[in-house]
Amino acid sequence: SRIENDLVVAEVQRRGFKRIAIIASTNDAMLALRDHFIASKIAEIVYSEDFPRDETDFRTAVAEIRKVNPDA
Repeated sequence: SRIENDLVVAEVQRRGFKRIAIIASTNDAMLALRDHFIASKIAEIVYSEDFPRDETDFRTAVAEIRKVNPDA
């Protein structure tokens, strides 16, 4: 919902994160949260990838995220 989206944006601002990595599950709620966050333009998105809900192996994504060294 819009309230959760705004809370995530506010928390990122409060913590001063400037470079963000995003992993989202391919369901409507997660994709809406991701899209709202990206649209807020409060931080540089250095990595973003969507995964099926049943995905369990995130090793490649974690390795890629480590390479780009995000704040969160």
